[in-house]
Amino acid sequence: MMNFQHLAYWQEKAKNLAIETRLFINGEYCAAADNTTFETIDPAAQQTLAQVARGKKADVERAVKAARRF
Repeated sequence: MMNFQHLAYWQEKAKNLAIETRLFINGEYCAAADNTTFETIDPAAQQTLAQVARGKKADVERAVKAARRF
């Protein structure tokens, strides 16, 4: 069972957590080809977590091309 101290510890850790918001293609983080993003929401708190890269057709094609090399 989680007590308040335990909960507070993990909430503090979560505040300092770096969320990577770029796409991961060919072993590297990169922005979407057209630099678009979308908002991700914490459903419990109804607050924005981050603006995340919105991968589209060009990004998928780039990722597939990179994956085929392996």
